[in-house]
Amino acid sequence: MIKNLLLLVICLLVLVVVSCQKDTHETTNKIVEWYELADDASLSTTEKIDIYMWHSFGGDNQKVLQTFISEFNALYPNVTVHEENKGVDYKALETAVANAIPSGSNPHLVTGYGDNFARYASSKRVLALNNFVNHPTLGLSEEEIADFVPGFWREGASFDKSGTILAFPFAKSTEALYYNKTFFEEHNLTVPQTWAEVEAVARQIKILVPDSVPFGYDSEANLFISSSEQKGIPYTGFSESGYGQILFNNQNAKDLVKYFKDLTNEGLFSTPSTLGVTFSSDRAKIDKLFMAVGSTGGAKYNIPSDNHYVTGVAPVPQFDLNNKRQIQQGPNICLFKKDNVQEMIASWLFLKYITEAEQSVRYSVQSGYSPVRLSAFETATWKDFEAKSASNPTNLLIMQSIQLAKNYSDYFFTSIAFSKSSKAREVVETLLAEVLKYDSKVDADIINYINAKFAEAYEEISY
Repeated sequence: MIKNLLLLVICLLVLVVVSCQKDTHETTNKIVEWYELADDASLSTTEKIDIYMWHSFGGDNQKVLQTFISEFNALYPNVTVHEENKGVDYKALETAVANAIPSGSNPHLVTGYGDNFARYASSKRVLALNNFVNHPTLGLSEEEIADFVPGFWREGASFDKSGTILAFPFAKSTEALYYNKTFFEEHNLTVPQTWAEVEAVARQIKILVPDSVPFGYDSEANLFISSSEQKGIPYTGFSESGYGQILFNNQNAKDLVKYFKDLTNEGLFSTPSTLGVTFSSDRAKIDKLFMAVGSTGGAKYNIPSDNHYVTGVAPVPQFDLNNKRQIQQGPNICLFKKDNVQEMIASWLFLKYITEAEQSVRYSVQSGYSPVRLSAFETATWKDFEAKSASNPTNLLIMQSIQLAKNYSDYFFTSIAFSKSSKAREVVETLLAEVLKYDSKVDADIINYINAKFAEAYEEISY
């Protein structure tokens, strides 16, 4: 009797465990299954191993990568890393990778953004790195994981509710407010911290320079997404079952777009598409724009070639200083599954090497991108760069931009990546650009136009 009762209890417990496991799987929906790397796995020292990395780096950035490859080859003589530029931008690179996946000719490592990786993951060929990170001999220690800038690390695990790690940060940036410091000091202007202050300062500048458009924002997509995040307006998110969903078609988002349209109609605000330039800094350099939000990775482009004014850098404007939010951007690196486990291990070790503090800061100081490790700022390389920056306007602005990104890293956010997230970014960018360029100052017309554009955008992404 007791034996039968115990058997019944065990069966019930098994059913509960199985039921719980099934429920967990259904609610988390891992974007890809985690690769099971054996605890005793190691890199062969005798087998000749070739791995391939695709990217879109050029110039000095590519040269630094080649230096890293030479150093890695000295550490692991039987491993050869082949790097190749596969496109002038990440869209071209994404197309090349997507076209190669069906035949299995895709690389071992590729740079890109979360939206790119989410697309690759639909093929189930992307390598989940969780069991590599946690491997007893090949993995990272708790201290090493904690050394990554927290926001950068979280981005690589933001693809599902299970914390699947699909990417490591590599060349990271955020946005900053670049302003004509000389002009601000001459006219006793205060650098704005909030959007309300942006309006006030822009109106002051408009009086001083009537034919100017005082404020610019380089990326319409970032403006829409960051402003939504700052105000707590839904953009995209995970459903309860763990699937990505589109949420931007709401009244608060429409009101937000109307706010920026009103500033544009007042002649205070612009984006490159409304100005007919590539970057807001193009207009700033001819003294027709005095504040612009752009990528910290492009800090050096905010300096006029003749140095006729000094460029200052400050945090991006916020809607609420008690809820600071700042977008993070810049490429990451993902790995792909391969039949040969040695190739995956070699790829993982190369990824570990190029994201160490010393390599991260060496890439940073020549490119303007932020180091991905906190300890990078304690290296001799960074301290030497910092010491020599005072006499060089370009290096000074790069250094200040990187420091700003470090100081604001607690406020970084990234939108979730899923199959339609790249399209969502594209449609809101187009939506905002078209509204800002809409030739009307009649409120009723603008509101109707905004409603129509939101409906179009939502329909486009829904099918």
